[in-house]
Amino acid sequence: MVVTRSGTTCAQSSSSDESAKKRKSNPDVPEMVDTFRGWESDKQTNFVKGLLGEMCHEQHWQIDAALRPYLMRDFISALPEYVSEQILSYLDAKSLCSADMVSKRWREIISNGR
Repeated sequence: MVVTRSGTTCAQSSSSDESAKKRKSNPDVPEMVDTFRGWESDKQTNFVKGLLGEMCHEQHWQIDAALRPYLMRDFISALPEYVSEQILSYLDAKSLCSADMVSKRWREIISNGR
């Protein structure tokens, strides 16, 4: 058992598969998600912050792992090529060489912009 900052206790689960099974078996989850979608952005944010305050440390790690793909976006590849070239043109030679090694797409953009 772990005590959260609000004073509630959390039982740490033995695996994430166990918690996934619980979510799938809970018929209220789709209704909760629909309700959440109907809220204004500020209310959604405050609600999630409140949930985070009620979670255990292990749950924070699970949320962190779930959020990483959403937060780690390749903004250069997502932009039109001419915009990416313009942004990368501000890099000095050493930084440009480093950027060239980030991904194949970045290498293409840098090569096309030279």
